[in-house]
Amino acid sequence: MEETAVFATEGHPSLLASGLQSLRQSNDLCDVVIVVDGHRFPAHRNVLASFSDYFRTMFLREFAERRQTEITLQNVDAASVKTLIDYAYTGKAEIAVDDVERLYASAHFLQFNDIVTKCGEWLRNHTDPSNCFHLGVFADQYDDSLLMSVSDRVAAVNIVEVASTDEFLALSAEQLCRIAALDELGVKDENDVLHLLHKWIKHDYELRKKHIKCEALLRELQIGDWVTERVAEDTIEVGTVSPRTGCQDVLLVVGGEVYETDVIDCDYEWTYNLSKKARYYDPSQDVWASFPSLVEWRCYPGLVTVDDVLYAVGGETFDPMRYTSGDKPLESVYSLKTVERYDSKQKQWVADVEPMSHPRCGDEVTSCLGRIFGITESNYKWLVEAYSPEKNKWFPISSPSGRVCCRELAAFSDQVYVFTWAYDDFGYIRYDPIEDRWQDFSPAPFSLGKLSELTMTTSDTIYFFSGSFSSSSICASFFKQKRTVVKAFTQF
Repeated sequence: MEETAVFATEGHPSLLASGLQSLRQSNDLCDVVIVVDGHRFPAHRNVLASFSDYFRTMFLREFAERRQTEITLQNVDAASVKTLIDYAYTGKAEIAVDDVERLYASAHFLQFNDIVTKCGEWLRNHTDPSNCFHLGVFADQYDDSLLMSVSDRVAAVNIVEVASTDEFLALSAEQLCRIAALDELGVKDENDVLHLLHKWIKHDYELRKKHIKCEALLRELQIGDWVTERVAEDTIEVGTVSPRTGCQDVLLVVGGEVYETDVIDCDYEWTYNLSKKARYYDPSQDVWASFPSLVEWRCYPGLVTVDDVLYAVGGETFDPMRYTSGDKPLESVYSLKTVERYDSKQKQWVADVEPMSHPRCGDEVTSCLGRIFGITESNYKWLVEAYSPEKNKWFPISSPSGRVCCRELAAFSDQVYVFTWAYDDFGYIRYDPIEDRWQDFSPAPFSLGKLSELTMTTSDTIYFFSGSFSSSSICASFFKQKRTVVKAFTQF
């Protein structure tokens, strides 16, 4: 074989991009001018086609624009087009916060799909009660199911607050039914739902009365009376008769535990308290109540929900045969690959979920965007996979780079966070399920002596509960003020 010499330049893509940008700025070798509202933007066809399916189709197929040196665009604004062209050359799009929706609209029209994804992600992370209805309409206009889902859920959880706004009264029947059907709706009972419908219908009675089937209710609306005992089936088009998760928060506890007791001369007595039992605590009633038992004996399983379905994922169990045969106690304990789900109709757990490829405990699983994610580091190797309920199948996802000690998972703002303890540095790596992409290790903007043994998330906050490794009890404390935590974990 003939000997060859290979010469490579580090940073070649950056050099190429900067060279093309320099040519564009000096209007050298540009072969097309994009015109928007009288503004002219010289560019190179091959660069535009590389980032935009719209331009790729225009320049590669037999359209009149293929041979034109000037192309006038409609339905887009000049500032957004400039930003998109800059992005094609530099990989960076910078725009005022108030203009993100306009950039999204132009990127959607011109099929700059990467920018559409990034704008949609930014809007989802900035959805709150003040803009959720507006963004719901915006999402519907551009068929953005992810943004629509987030805006609907924010509206549902905060329905008492947002129902007092003009935007609530202006909702379409389709939007209202979508929001009212969510289990997260923040109401105490279904009578509150009827009050919301009453308010919405009365705002424009003549046009909206067609959405009510019950004639008695129509008469009550006309004379302004309201019967609070009216049951949900009197109205229809609300879409749910199941209990609302948004109006009843409970704490669910399942399975058992394995722990050690110090005896004499460093000998330990191991206690195994495995259980299939489950109980829940209702804060509104200050009572504990029984819940259907698991199918399998588990301790430390991961409890996650996907589309209102509850799953018990993995955990540990104890093999009494191995223990009695003379093995050491810890060798009798092993992690599980199995998964079971709670069937709310049958009111029982069922074991019809495909097992994971690798065994995991509860702190190694979480749910995000309709998937369950299992992320484990074992023997310096990453074991990562995701579960699709629609296909009842676990499938591999990309692995992070580098070595860290994986300790806790949390889903937050459509991202999966892996909180780590690497060489005394507390931080996180982050996974984007939409782009199947990892962000490298970032130090946390605060200090913690030992990594938390429990992590909890709400819609806009991550909470850490720190504990001692030498104690069986966990000391729970709010770690940072809400505003600080939100700022720390919404960096995109």
